[in-house]
Amino acid sequence: MAKWGDGPALVLIVCLRRRDNLYTNAGAEGLTLKRILTAQLGTFIVVVVVLYVIAPSDVRSALFGAGISVAGNGYAAWRVFSRQATESGGSELFNLYRAEFGKLVIVGVLCAAVFVAVDEIRIAGFLAGLLAGMIAATVAVVTQKVQLPVNEDI
Repeated sequence: MAKWGDGPALVLIVCLRRRDNLYTNAGAEGLTLKRILTAQLGTFIVVVVVLYVIAPSDVRSALFGAGISVAGNGYAAWRVFSRQATESGGSELFNLYRAEFGKLVIVGVLCAAVFVAVDEIRIAGFLAGLLAGMIAATVAVVTQKVQLPVNEDI
């Protein structure tokens, strides 16, 4: 344990060892959620601009699709990344499947509600918003850099 009387190099080494032995980065779960939502927002802006130029009548439908995508992916990301991974692998896998099933239910129910309640839904715009958001969230999670725990016993 480093003390105040130790030199700065020793204190830095002790702090780095503590950090390297953590199972997750501090705040990594929140950063992943922000990364997913930022990717979806960026993709949404691109889809809206492209649709506004190509087919302005599809923009409203893209808004609905992107909103459903954010709701479903937001739930799944919150479910998976809202806490640190301290449980067994089987338990974590169960939580992942539960989050994905919940996302599918949310997306299905909201899609059904939009198709029943909203007139003049343009399928191309709706699917562009929905699928672009889903793909953006998946790419954001897959490309997330993580720090694996360091096991000093090996």
